[in-house]
Amino acid sequence: SPGDVGNFARDLGWQGGYRVQFDTAFDIDAEPTSVSQDIAIYPQNRMPEIVDYVLRTETRNSSYFFVNLPDPKIGEFGGAYAAYEIKETSLSHTPEGKAEYYEIIFTKGTVFDVLRMTGPSADYTTLQVFAQTAYKKL
Repeated sequence: SPGDVGNFARDLGWQGGYRVQFDTAFDIDAEPTSVSQDIAIYPQNRMPEIVDYVLRTETRNSSYFFVNLPDPKIGEFGGAYAAYEIKETSLSHTPEGKAEYYEIIFTKGTVFDVLRMTGPSADYTTLQVFAQTAYKKL
């Protein structure tokens, strides 16, 4: 509903949307792997501006080091990145260990879509397959 989104989204022409999330854990003591999808409808002519804004703001979180990933070539506009936790013991801002999450953003017509995969089994290749499937179903 319009009350669930901020003024900026409404100013960009937000017309509706939803979020779904799937979690799985094979071991009760293990952290779950999670896949989420956020879909919003905006005027098609605003998509380049929306994608640019989201990519810039999402990657400003100071708790993570972000690495742009190869263009997944999904949709008209978009991008992809991996987020790595910044370790307090690290003196450099370089990725260490496994990514905390992967995110792919794409558009198709008036649809803006964000897919994110987090957790110990998070995998960019798998997320790309999910994103390609989602794109085909739009």
